[in-house]
Amino acid sequence: MGAVLTLGLTLSIAKVLKIDQNLLTFWSDSMDVVWWIQIPSCSFRPFVTNRIGEIHDSSSPTQWCHVRTHQNPADLPTRGMSGTELKGNKMWWKGPKFLSMPEDTWPKTEIDVTPEATLEIHKKVRTTFNVPEKESVLFALTPQVTWHLHLSRYSSWTRLLRVRA
Repeated sequence: MGAVLTLGLTLSIAKVLKIDQNLLTFWSDSMDVVWWIQIPSCSFRPFVTNRIGEIHDSSSPTQWCHVRTHQNPADLPTRGMSGTELKGNKMWWKGPKFLSMPEDTWPKTEIDVTPEATLEIHKKVRTTFNVPEKESVLFALTPQVTWHLHLSRYSSWTRLLRVRA
C-alpha cells in the first residue's frame, strides 16, 4: 500500500512540475515489495496482485529501488528520534547523501528474496521454484493463465465480459 500511495503522490507532483514520469525513481525500504514489483502481478494472491498491477500500470519495475534502513529518512522517527532532533537532521530534510550525487553512483539494488516474500505467491506458482536461503536471487515467473470460462456457453460478448468481470 505504501508503494501505491508513493506512486500516486509522486505522479501527481511530477504532472504539476511537468517532469517526465520515465525519469522518476521510486525507493522502498521493503525488499519484499521491490521483489514483488519485479514479478508479473498475476503471480500473487489477489490483494498483492491488485497493488502490483497498479504499480506496473504507471511505472516500470526498473524504476523501483531498495533503500537500506540506515539511509532511509522515514525510519528516523521510528528509531526514537524526537521532533527537536529531526529539526536539525540533514538527512530528514535533504534525504540520503547519495541522492545529491550522480545517479550512476547510487547504491545498486540487489534483491534478497525472503521466504516471507514468497508467501504472497499463488500456491500453484510457489511450488515451481525454491528460494535458497542467504542467497540473492532475481528471476521472473511466467505462470500459465488458464481461461476457465467456455466461450460457447455465452450468447454475447457483453455477457461474457460481465461474467468475467
